[in-house]
Amino acid sequence: MNASPEKQCPVSHTAAATWDNLSPLLVEIRARRNEFGPAQEIPKEIIDGFRRIGIYRAMVAKRFGGEERTPAEFCRQIERISEADGSAGWVASFGDGARYLAALPDDTLRKVYANGPDVVLAGALFPLQPARRCAGGFVVNGVWPFASGSPGADLIGVGIKLEDDPAGDLPRVAVIPAEKVTIRPNWDVIGLRGTGSHDVVVSDVIVPEQWTLIRGGPATLDGPIYRYPSVAFAAQAHAVVGIGIARAAIDEVIAMAGSRASITGAPVMAERGYVQLEIAKSRIYATFRSFLLLRGHGRAVEASAHGRGKSEHHDASAARRDERRAAGR
Repeated sequence: MNASPEKQCPVSHTAAATWDNLSPLLVEIRARRNEFGPAQEIPKEIIDGFRRIGIYRAMVAKRFGGEERTPAEFCRQIERISEADGSAGWVASFGDGARYLAALPDDTLRKVYANGPDVVLAGALFPLQPARRCAGGFVVNGVWPFASGSPGADLIGVGIKLEDDPAGDLPRVAVIPAEKVTIRPNWDVIGLRGTGSHDVVVSDVIVPEQWTLIRGGPATLDGPIYRYPSVAFAAQAHAVVGIGIARAAIDEVIAMAGSRASITGAPVMAERGYVQLEIAKSRIYATFRSFLLLRGHGRAVEASAHGRGKSEHHDASAARRDERRAAGR
């Protein structure tokens, strides 16, 4: 694929990258992205790069060594990574999982972050699989598809259902150390092949109740980002991946437009007025979609910061509407 000057830089070490200077990591992603699809996963070196720049600690509480960044800050980084490679951006977007983990009990969170805040969570929630109670918690068995990023995860969350669960209709998630989960490599697809969205298999694993959470339930931590609706945030973090991919596609067309001659002798695409118009419209469209997501973040964060009750619900609904519009739905 053609690339801008930044994209044509030689491979750099990701250790030089920071939250405020993503360029070294983006250069390496672009240099290695042709590896991701055949491998059906993002390489460990790139996952480690995400750790170093703070993707996985972005939404972690400061008292656990995290940074408590805003959803907008997080999504801006995911959009930039997605421009470099869609699969890498999709896997990085699951750094939003720290917001889900915030629904675990405080004592469990201390164990999760005992060795630092850069914990990688992958998840495969549906279909919910029946679990049964036992003396130590719940016995979990089942197969879950679409576990994006599972090859590089430290923890894997799977959706379970219990008889007479007090959570009602909200899914319960069992959080399990990755070494207790079997990854069944079967992500043989055409697009986003590098996401490693394989099936995961759990066989007779006992999960203590305090290592389960309710998806969409209240966080046990307090603070604006933990009042922000977790399911809406996840939808926004994943939607922004498409915006990054769209920006990269537009750049690809621009790069081709000035150099690819027509076999009929017509002007190159860059010299055709209708092509210029459509490219401009596409750029505006992508920028507008990104703006809608950021506006939704702003509304919900403002509501969360002030602890508004019904207004918070209203603003969270507005954020979800903006996410749907940003995704073109």
